[in-house]
Amino acid sequence: MSLGLKFQCSTLDSLKDEESLKFIVGTKSLRESNEVHVLEYEPESNRVKPFSVYSHKNEIWDICSCPWSSSKFFTVYNTGTEFCSTLWSTNQENESGNENKNDNLNEKTNKEKEEQDSDEDEDEDEDENNNSNNSLKKLYPLVHLPTPEGKISSVLFNTESEIQDRVISFDEKCINVWSLEKLETDKIATNISQARVGRLEKISSGGWNPTDPNLVAIAIESNLSIWDLRDMKKESFVIRQAHEDRLRTIAFNRNSISQVASGGDDCKIKFWDLRKIQRGLENNEEPQDLLTLTGHSHWVWQLEFNPIHDRLLLSSSTDTTVKLWDAPSLAFKDLRLEELESDPDNDFDQDQSDQDIGEYEQTKNKKETTQKDGLLNTFEDHDDSVYSIAWSKTEPWFFASISYDGRFVVNKVPEKIKEKILD
Repeated sequence: MSLGLKFQCSTLDSLKDEESLKFIVGTKSLRESNEVHVLEYEPESNRVKPFSVYSHKNEIWDICSCPWSSSKFFTVYNTGTEFCSTLWSTNQENESGNENKNDNLNEKTNKEKEEQDSDEDEDEDEDENNNSNNSLKKLYPLVHLPTPEGKISSVLFNTESEIQDRVISFDEKCINVWSLEKLETDKIATNISQARVGRLEKISSGGWNPTDPNLVAIAIESNLSIWDLRDMKKESFVIRQAHEDRLRTIAFNRNSISQVASGGDDCKIKFWDLRKIQRGLENNEEPQDLLTLTGHSHWVWQLEFNPIHDRLLLSSSTDTTVKLWDAPSLAFKDLRLEELESDPDNDFDQDQSDQDIGEYEQTKNKKETTQKDGLLNTFEDHDDSVYSIAWSKTEPWFFASISYDGRFVVNKVPEKIKEKILD
């Protein structure tokens, strides 16, 4: 099911909502005032409907929803002279001073829903920034990130971490860690730490490991650079020429300790085990990817692991398609067994370790002989480049995509594929 927006778009995200499937989309109009759309998908009627629309003057290059609050999100936007980033709230009640920022991020969903319903009943002319369109609601700024030296590519929350008062931003020259709790004057976030890349290097994208909040990965040209936030003077290690052309997207597997996927202008998708690569580099071994997938005919723009079934990976591309991939040979459902395979000398009962490894190997061998890695399905709902995709935070079998022409599409994993995975 699809819905066409009137402006160009290049970014979306899924919203946390316990009751419905909602996604948030930012528009990217150069000449007209932009908008943030909250869109709701109804599986029963297979219908996408607008839930609410908010005024956002500047063109939106990236949007990131708060994992703990459906009413808060970051936008990265271009004012015409500089790139900026702001944490917004759809509720006026959340626009406060420096107190209880962490509590605000953790508001319960039911309370948010009540506040949101209350907002919908307010007079439409309350929005001071809606210009001639009185149907647009107002966004309330909570925190601003200081203006960077260059273009910001993204701002990220750590979706699995208990560190809920911090975010990371990636701009062309720096990795920045920000505190949302200890604010400077005028709601400006406090910089906790910063890492700078080389003078001739530029960061094009980045990812934050959800299972290890000290680990981030950035793309610099065709290289995949790994950093430890505890020591940001220099990168931990680099996978040079990870792709044959520019590397554009990085996705961490939240069900694995050190697995990451990357996509680039060589039209390829690659999977990496960062711990194995780091150990190999220490022994002067060349980095080797775990798996390479091919199928796109143009640049791979974004990758997203399924939040529950990590064998499933979504990819979007400037070839106008969204592809669903299956990598059963790389899926890890038991992190303890993954640790055992990579380090069988862990300090616990060895007999139990041997038994666990044996059972794990049997399961893995059976999976490898009965199921193959590769393409499951191609979704051809778009006529323009697909720049952004997102799995639903409510129902992980559904996902959304947005193309540059403003076409928003919701799809789901086909039933036959779903049954095979659950078998």
